[in-house]
Amino acid sequence: MADDGYTLAEALAAVTVVGLAIGGMSLAVTTIAGQQRRIETAHRGLDAQGAADLTLQRLLDGQGPFGRASDPSFSGSASALTFACGAATCRARIEEGRRGSVLVVAKAGAPVERRPLTMASARFAYVGEAGETLARWPAGGGRLRAVMIRRGGAGRPVAHARLDVDEGRDCQFDAVIGECRETAP
Repeated sequence: MADDGYTLAEALAAVTVVGLAIGGMSLAVTTIAGQQRRIETAHRGLDAQGAADLTLQRLLDGQGPFGRASDPSFSGSASALTFACGAATCRARIEEGRRGSVLVVAKAGAPVERRPLTMASARFAYVGEAGETLARWPAGGGRLRAVMIRRGGAGRPVAHARLDVDEGRDCQFDAVIGECRETAP
């Protein structure tokens, strides 16, 4: 008899090796898919935080300075803030939803924006002139420096917006004298 092919043992060994290789590849693909899901979830969370941060910064851009307890133009609590922006009133609030907190922003002349925060129990916090973090504003004393959204009120900041606190809204800065000029009526 001639040796023209594989024996049964060789064929079974080849099929076993191919089966092990395919099994190993499918395990690797499953592991990579799991890692990709975790990365995608983290990316979505960072995306939502970035959108909330940008929305809060746009709301407060060009506003301020807000300060002193006698200044009624800005009022903030842990769940909402309100301030005068021109002739209208701008507002932001945090609502609790089924999938976590939602930042709702209403700015004069613009549609209401809703930004998911991908966490439960987010709260506003206010940074005063000395860098202290407060749950309510006005707190008396100095000017408001920044507004933050924090996880659970005392957790790490999720969104942060600095205020233009050095000069008033109607300031026309003069580079020569180094301060605001009076505007002519």
